Amino acid sequence: MTAKLHFAKYLDVQNIKDVAERYGYKNEAKIETFIADYEIFYHIQNKLTNCVLKGGMAVPFYITKNEMVRRLGIDVDVTTEIKGDAMYTMSRVKEDLKQ
Repeated sequence: MTAKLHFAKYLDVQNIKDVAERYGYKNEAKIETFIADYEIFYHIQNKLTNCVLKGGMAVPFYITKNEMVRRLGIDVDVTTEIKGDAMYTMSRVKEDLKQ
């Protein structure tokens, strides 16, 4: 089963260009990767409900409206207390997102 992409509208080429320009990023691919990582986390969180986002991807949740994000995460870091099933769950997310 292929999963529905919930952030697809943000992965539009023009939207990525607009966001990169608005926030001063020269590399649009970083914006695209950052949005795609949130898509992946969305699906992980739906399958592995007891997990927390951490690392560079969590930074935007801790800044104020007037601060600029100058660092974007390049991977999806999560932590969970669940043992064993977590790796199987992650592999299922990968399969669900294949297109």
